[in-house]
Amino acid sequence: MLLGAIRYKIWFDLWENKGRTLRVVAIIAIGAFAVGTVLGGKEFILKDMGRNWQASNPATIGLFVDPPVDDLMIDTLENLRGIDTVIGWQQKTIKWRPDADTPWEPAFLVALDDYQDQSIRKVILDSGDWPDRKLMGVQRGRDLGIGDQVEIDTGDKTYSIEFNGVLYNAAHPPPFVVPDPMFFTTRERFAQLTGEKNYGLVLATIPNYSQERVLAAADLIQHELEKQDVEVRAAIPAPGGFVTRTSHPDRFIAQDALDGVFLILTIMSVATFILGLFLVYNTINAVISQQINQIGIMKAIGASYGEIILVYMCIVFVYALLALLVAVPLGALGAHGL
Repeated sequence: MLLGAIRYKIWFDLWENKGRTLRVVAIIAIGAFAVGTVLGGKEFILKDMGRNWQASNPATIGLFVDPPVDDLMIDTLENLRGIDTVIGWQQKTIKWRPDADTPWEPAFLVALDDYQDQSIRKVILDSGDWPDRKLMGVQRGRDLGIGDQVEIDTGDKTYSIEFNGVLYNAAHPPPFVVPDPMFFTTRERFAQLTGEKNYGLVLATIPNYSQERVLAAADLIQHELEKQDVEVRAAIPAPGGFVTRTSHPDRFIAQDALDGVFLILTIMSVATFILGLFLVYNTINAVISQQINQIGIMKAIGASYGEIILVYMCIVFVYALLALLVAVPLGALGAHGL
């Protein structure tokens, strides 16, 4: 069978049946787009969050303490054997609302020693300025920005506050995990608002991380605190809404949740793609059934079995190529959009 005849038949089947061609291309493209968007988005998101997590120098031990501890206790803990760095955060759960007509919702009020000289669990300035006097920062991704004013309730009194900066704390779970916003202020302002000048959250790191070492270090810190009649609770978020005392420095907050979400999305996208391939298979079967007479004519003029198969394989290849031309750029845009 002449090559020219093969090319003509392929072109005829594709062009004269434009509706079928567009339908098959769309089916393949949708599946490929779904797979590309999910896998590309997973790569971008996990790499970006992992990079930010490492840049923050994450704490591997986190403990809530009651009553809060002072700088002297922080120094004592840092001098314990097997401990690298220990810092304290002032942190309190408060209520907030954007205006007087909106119900109160929970939020976190946090104060650091020095925002411009941080050692572990570093908070990054996205835009604006660091907290100053009565001006506060807000965790990004909570639909609050520079110049916005909200009301907060610290338990004893209601205050109106204004934000002068948008900050990013990599250790605070994303909104789809923990929707409560985090507000950042100075130690002086925190003491004015809450009446507490000491640290309610103790964070620490160890050298040469291992699961055994970090658990031993957490036990050591907890024992030292409990000797001073300080109650200790785990402070690091864990999957399923739980909290734990320790975390792995290479696994960012909510990584397990994101892994689960992307696993489900990947299964769904691959299933969509496979179902699309079944539809393509059925379409080709239907085409062959309709063209039995044409196949007989091709055999009569000398076409071999392999040449006949080649005709339909070329049609499938063209379908796939056209679908990829559509799906690849759209999948890349979708991945960046995630």
